Amino acid sequence: MGKKRAKSKVKLLPILKLHYLVFFKDLSTHKKCIKDLFRYSVQTLKS
Repeated sequence: MGKKRAKSKVKLLPILKLHYLVFFKDLSTHKKCIKDLFRYSVQTLKS
């Protein structure tokens, strides 16, 4: 069980690094994504 958890964490690390790189590289795009996500969640909640 413990080994499987460790492997999933290792898989997550590069994904997190990628997110940080994108975040610092292009904040405006990141903000746009958050806005789109927010708009989408609001639409799904209303329907």
